[in-house]
Amino acid sequence: MSQLLVVGSLVVDTVAKVERLPRPGETVFVTSREQFLGGKGANQAVAAARMGAKVDFIGALCAGDFESEYEALFAKEGISSVGVMRLSEGSTGNASIWVGPDGLNMIAVDPGANMQLTGDWVRSHQGDHPLVLAQLETSDEALLALSCDKLILNPAPMRVVPPGLLERTWLITPNETETSQLTGIEPNTPGACESAALALAAYGISQVVITLGAKGVYHWDGLSGHHEPAPLVDAVDTTAAGDVFNGALAALIGSGLEVREALPQAVAFASLSTTKLGALASIPFRDELLP
Repeated sequence: MSQLLVVGSLVVDTVAKVERLPRPGETVFVTSREQFLGGKGANQAVAAARMGAKVDFIGALCAGDFESEYEALFAKEGISSVGVMRLSEGSTGNASIWVGPDGLNMIAVDPGANMQLTGDWVRSHQGDHPLVLAQLETSDEALLALSCDKLILNPAPMRVVPPGLLERTWLITPNETETSQLTGIEPNTPGACESAALALAAYGISQVVITLGAKGVYHWDGLSGHHEPAPLVDAVDTTAAGDVFNGALAALIGSGLEVREALPQAVAFASLSTTKLGALASIPFRDELLP
């Protein structure tokens, strides 16, 4: 088992399937509606645990607002929740997710307690983990309090990145939109992917992995670029695919694999998750990858 710290968000997802994703100003009918525990932090932690990692988690929620549900989830998945900060006021994060018939989605998030995670809390609970996985769905001060040998940053959901965070990042995993927003370069060709990776590497980032949806991922290791294709699957919901990829990749790196060695399994794990509805509910187990 690998040792991994995930610092991230807890968000309750309300997932509505629609006839098609609405255009601005348009109303469409919902065909089904379900509620799931989620949040990028929780999703990535569970994905890492199901890939075989021993995971510790730091995050924040509001006491009594889905608190017991998250406690049960972490206990079931074998994830340590000692680092979960419980607030007496406010609300646990929540998200509204609309999913079209092709599996594509639209998401609006109220971060709630996640943005109240304090730097002091992170510093007092992070321990000496050499490998940390984080996203941008928590507060700036929490992110800037991180101290580790290797920080994996999933820059999602995209927002202004705290000054100095990129310079402390070892591995960054933006998707196509996030890559464009970070670099001004659309990663739509191999050459453009390389240019975007070089722009990110200029911050001192050692490893760049650009996720390309159904096309797989592009990896730059400081010397060369590599495209790892994704297997063909019948996608019904891409909601958590990025989170599943990040959690699986972190777990595999924590187990001792090099980034490029870990990519085939991480990509396959993420692709498999798109064949099920929901976020946590869609995350596969490692043995599902076995032939």
